[in-house]
Amino acid sequence: MSKVVKDIMTAPVITTTIDATTAKVRELMERKQVSAIPIVRLEDNDKITLKGIVTTSDLRGITDESTPVDLIMSTHVESVEKDAPISIAAKKMVERDMHHLVVMEHGKVVGIISSMDFVKLAMEV
Repeated sequence: MSKVVKDIMTAPVITTTIDATTAKVRELMERKQVSAIPIVRLEDNDKITLKGIVTTSDLRGITDESTPVDLIMSTHVESVEKDAPISIAAKKMVERDMHHLVVMEHGKVVGIISSMDFVKLAMEV
């Protein structure tokens, strides 16, 4: 049976809100040992929506730790459904030259895939 995204994704995913500062994101990344954090917003109807993603690359050169993440985050966030074949995720990441892909289920952030997850998968072979 072919592997699907949920088989290799990291879950639960560490997220933070759009009002966070770069200091908070940097601290989360260091404490949780992750290299990307999806940025979400709690809407009026209690729905959580994906607004962006911050990676360690985005934080390079940021000296003012009070900088709001919405000023440095990537707002064009690619995602994949958790039941999609891993080949779909790999293709998206290669075509868009991305190292992280947010994993969704029914419009909710449920995980994240990094290029390192594919390296780990290759080690299993």
